[in-house]
Amino acid sequence: MGCIPDLPGTSSLPESAKNTIWTIPVIMVGTILPTATVVFLIMRRIKARQYRRACDVDPLLSRAEFSRRWKMSAAQQLREDEHRRKVLIQQALTKRLREDEMATP
Repeated sequence: MGCIPDLPGTSSLPESAKNTIWTIPVIMVGTILPTATVVFLIMRRIKARQYRRACDVDPLLSRAEFSRRWKMSAAQQLREDEHRRKVLIQQALTKRLREDEMATP
């Protein structure tokens, strides 16, 4: 017996077959793990670049706001932008009305 423990049902196999049984998963993990790491790093860099470009357009954009908007569809973003415009207009009108009321004795 070698230093590799026997798998169930492999006690009658020769030593080279036992090594092959362990070699295949090791090769698979050794291939998948670095590939997944490279893909993760590339995606992270792409997202960071998108964030920097979004910050060029909107300097007050936070990382959390970017993440939330990044997950939205174009239609959802359009609806939210429209809602924000309505809120800003309403706030401006309210402020103007208050200023007019204060100015009028």
